[in-house]
This record gives sequence, structure tokens and C-alpha cells, in this order.
Amino acid sequence: ETDVELSLARRMRATAGAVAVLSSAQNIDRLVTVYRACLRAGRTLVTDLYSASIVAAIGRSTIPQPGFPSYKVYVPTRQRVQVKTSGQFDRMALVSECRVFPEWLAGRAGEITLLQPSSAMPELLREGILTGGAVVWSMWPGYLQDAGGMRLTYSLNSEGIPFAVDHSSGRATTSGLRRLVTALNPKVVVPIHSEGALRYGDHFDRVQWRSDHEWWSV
Repeated sequence: ETDVELSLARRMRATAGAVAVLSSAQNIDRLVTVYRACLRAGRTLVTDLYSASIVAAIGRSTIPQPGFPSYKVYVPTRQRVQVKTSGQFDRMALVSECRVFPEWLAGRAGEITLLQPSSAMPELLREGILTGGAVVWSMWPGYLQDAGGMRLTYSLNSEGIPFAVDHSSGRATTSGLRRLVTALNPKVVVPIHSEGALRYGDHFDRVQWRSDHEWWSV
């Protein structure tokens, strides 16, 4: 994470416009890393509503959230619609003191870093907020091979927006997985979400392999 922080800070200093970082809102370590990079580069972090809601639910005052200096929240269209549909307006109240809008973002593009979902990129492009800026993918690069990832890279290339990958895997090590299996002593070990699933038999007993979309009884 320290390497990612320093790399992001360098990108922010070298970019004249806004920098958008695409990461999972549930990756709290990466949220902290991006915020620390913003402080190094003298930028304001602008997260989405979902990220702010997750941190509020965690309830730890040390994690960057509404009320922190150099922290704002932009609520993209998709999330506004979801709030209206669900009636969860208390979530908007959570960010009322630090909420910003497209005009604010456009006027301060060179001073902000956006931590937003990839679904928000089309509207940020339409509003011209990313003109002269850059986008950083801070997740597993393999996702870029999906249909959504390819649409994203195509749209950014079409607009001439520089695109880079800055990521550090948070995956468990083999030794860490061994400690987990030893502690749990499960009847069966089923590897998921892994490119090395077939190698689990070299390290664990009672391994069963299952295919994607396969249902089975436990």
C-alpha cells in the first residue's frame, strides 16, 4: 500500500486536471491509501456516497470520512436514483455538509482526486470533469478483460484520457491460507476466485473443485 500511495501521489502531482481512481468501495485500505496520497499531493479526495456509507457503518473515526479535512462527496446519478427509489434519504443527510456537485468539480479539477465507481465515468466525461485529467485503475487488472472493463478503456481512449494501473494485491499468501485451514479444520476446502485453484491439492487435504455457476449441497 505504501508503494501505491507514493505512486498515486506522483501521478496526482504530474496531472494538470482531475485524477479519478477506480477501486472497490469495500477496499478500506485503498481508501486510506488514496486519501494519504491526496494529502501528499495537496488534493481533495472526493468519494461517492456508497464509500462514505460503508465507512460510516464501520464506525471507526480514524478512517477518512465526512468531516475529515480535504474530503468531499459527489453522488453520481446512479446512486441518486437508488436513494430515491429506496427512500433511504438519511444516507444523503450523512454527506450534506461535504456534498459537492459537477460545477464544483469542474471548477477545481486540478485540485481533486475522485474515488468513484466505474459506472460514474460516463457522466464525469460528459461534464468535462476529466478533461486534462487521468484515470487510474486500482483493482485486479483481469477485470479489464470483462465487457465492462473493455467499454471503459475504449471510452477513455476515445476521449484521449490517460489510463494507468496502480494496484497492490491484498490476496492471502499460501502460508496464510494454511494457517486459516488449520484453524478452521473444515470437512472440505473449495477454492474460489483463484487462478491457482488446481494447485490447492498440493497444499491442503480434502479439496473439492467446483465450477463457476455450479450449485451443490453442503
